[in-house]
Amino acid sequence: MKMTEEEIKKKYTQIFYDDFEGNELDITKWERCPEWERQEQMKNHGWWNEGCSYVKDGNLILECKQESDGRLISGAVRSISKDGSKIMFKEAKGLYEIKFKVDKGSGFWYAFWLFADNDESHVSGSAQNAAELDFFEILPGNSPWKYNGVNGNEPGRLMTTIHWDAYGTAHKMKGTDGIKVTDKDNNFYDNWHIYQFEWNDDNYKCYLDGNLLWVMSGKDYGNGICEAPGYIKISAEFGEWGGPVDSVIQAGGSRKMYVDYVKVYKKRISD
Repeated sequence: MKMTEEEIKKKYTQIFYDDFEGNELDITKWERCPEWERQEQMKNHGWWNEGCSYVKDGNLILECKQESDGRLISGAVRSISKDGSKIMFKEAKGLYEIKFKVDKGSGFWYAFWLFADNDESHVSGSAQNAAELDFFEILPGNSPWKYNGVNGNEPGRLMTTIHWDAYGTAHKMKGTDGIKVTDKDNNFYDNWHIYQFEWNDDNYKCYLDGNLLWVMSGKDYGNGICEAPGYIKISAEFGEWGGPVDSVIQAGGSRKMYVDYVKVYKKRISD
């Protein structure tokens, strides 16, 4: 089952687009994420750093590297201002599409995701009024993570996860077991890929290069489909979940995520 351009045009109207042309981030659509310390509970936690997010030669680049003092830093952007006072883009159901390429490595992961008011004021036992929708997370290294009985110590995994009821004691999450990316493309890290997250009335459908990966029912993934709009994030970050930091980064090099474009579509209203 494929998601074709013709099918998209029949069902959807494009409402957001950035192809990252030129060499400057379009601040009418994105801002760099605040320089937060991330994943504090993990041994190899890192920081988002403004200098690790930039546009070059028509691509958004998110870089993962290590500073001279040993601190691990990476890039992230989002469609809301740093202080949360300005929303550049916020939406709910529809089709979210990204064209990307990623470096292989270890110690970090890449993500394309959406945050829809998932805080303590929205704890309800359901994802309907608030959620974090991780459209995809890619762990390019050997992660120690185990989930749903699957051993995560498998290089190059891609998965989709839904979080709801905030991040305290009520927190709930459910995700797919994921795929090994090289099973889909033996040269996965050398090639560009298109990922689509279709957010429907009763399920979420995920596609890689036009091919359906999985269908996630709202009943099973969140005790109800999220109805709340959210803002988009594209990020890279360090943490124990990503496995040991690789030798290239430790030696002063970097690993990168490249984004050619992001598109969002809204379903057409039937006549």
